[in-house]
Amino acid sequence: MVQHGVCTHFRRDRGPWRMQHIPEVRHLLGAESLREGVLFRDMRATPTSPTDFSKAEHIMRMLDEGYHVTCAFNYGHSAWGPGYPRSAESAPNSPDQQAIWADWVAETTERLLRISDALAVEVWNEAPSWRLAEPLMTTLAELQHHVWQRVKAVDPDVPVLGGAMITWRQNERARAFADAGGVDACDLVVVHTYGRDQDQGFYDADNYVEKIRGFHQIVGKPLAVTEWRPPGRPPTGSQIAAWVNAMAESGVVEMAHYYPAVDFRSDGERMADMGLCSVDRVLRAWRVKEQGEAWRAAVGAQ
Repeated sequence: MVQHGVCTHFRRDRGPWRMQHIPEVRHLLGAESLREGVLFRDMRATPTSPTDFSKAEHIMRMLDEGYHVTCAFNYGHSAWGPGYPRSAESAPNSPDQQAIWADWVAETTERLLRISDALAVEVWNEAPSWRLAEPLMTTLAELQHHVWQRVKAVDPDVPVLGGAMITWRQNERARAFADAGGVDACDLVVVHTYGRDQDQGFYDADNYVEKIRGFHQIVGKPLAVTEWRPPGRPPTGSQIAAWVNAMAESGVVEMAHYYPAVDFRSDGERMADMGLCSVDRVLRAWRVKEQGEAWRAAVGAQ
């Protein structure tokens, strides 16, 4: 059975989706699993500064509320180079930088485990977009091994996710990650499955099972689809239900998080209507959209 959840935007600087609304996700959608991130630079003023755990307050709150949380540990540090956060220069590329970064992940994981063991650790996010040094997937595999060793020393039962595969050219990148040994340091391999109306190579309801099984054959590990969304602006409820069913049919997906849980404004109107919930600004309350109703029904029927 697939563990379904949603990607949240509880960060204090991310629009109207605030910390006090965490309980409403369960009430509105029935979601028991959340995916959110913490940033290295947020938690450490310099790469070797003491870790500021208050910057992981949103994760602690989720765990305390009884959710399962996939915690995505993300990005490098402006002290390492210019162009943070998207540039390879600011990423943890050298063995020393990767060791520092992995220590931060392990230290934060250990602190979160004091609240709940309903936790998974995800290494990086969409490596082609948030870059590391070339060869990209080799550097990511090296980082994956550093984190694997440190986190498993804290608790061998904590699932460690890795691969950071964006939809575009994902099979090619998966082969490179596997060839570099990165898959060996993953309990689940991460893949993001997005649909685009016209772009070739993206997912749709008709090819989802075939494509996700093909990806699985390359990596040979269970999959965590930590972001997904069908094509359309917004996607329809029937599309969302079809994708939930396709994940179950594939037999290779263990975890999946719809992105985003709620409409929000980022880069103009890009994500303004893509969520499962929205805000009724007259009643000043959250409401479940048709897309959310479809997601809830499809997930509940699994």
